[in-house]
Amino acid sequence: LSHYSFYLRDGMSVLELGAAENSYLPPDLKLNKHVGVGAVQSQMDSNPSITSSMIVDLNNVIDDEGVDSQEFTELCNEGFDAVIMANTIDFLNHPREVFKSSWRALKPGGFMIVPFLAKDAYVDKFDEAFTKQWRDMSDDQHMWVCGSFFQFSAGEGWEGLKGFDISPFDARKEDDGNMLSKLQGGDSDKPC
Repeated sequence: LSHYSFYLRDGMSVLELGAAENSYLPPDLKLNKHVGVGAVQSQMDSNPSITSSMIVDLNNVIDDEGVDSQEFTELCNEGFDAVIMANTIDFLNHPREVFKSSWRALKPGGFMIVPFLAKDAYVDKFDEAFTKQWRDMSDDQHMWVCGSFFQFSAGEGWEGLKGFDISPFDARKEDDGNMLSKLQGGDSDKPC
């Protein structure tokens, strides 16, 4: 929750991709608009944060263009202050196209937040649903691949890209020289 509070402010419009029953937003955050895009309407209906929702298959894309949904394209044209896509990238067959659509959905100066699960999280529940690429990579590789989806979806358009470990303190890796440790830097309580 504290990660979202660092970036999201009252009055913002937010597009959530992969929306379900909980957005994990700070309870006191008062968004102007929070549109959920997900696969299961009943899950989004039980999410108290979402103000409107739509079903879209984020794996149905047009190569080099984006998500293949006229309704979603029209929604993206409205412009959002932020796009959040929590724990969804690991299930996408064509993430670059989803990032392209996300880029087009943002107002100038908007940003995208893409938290994802550690490689070992919920394997018993989601292993079959994770893409092969996600299952076969380490957490460090996940960070780099996620960054490449930003880079190759809108090139120079994305600015100030940052990656860091927001795992609970007791779940973080020791500084074993891995890339996440290097990106995290000295102060583990604040985004870098």
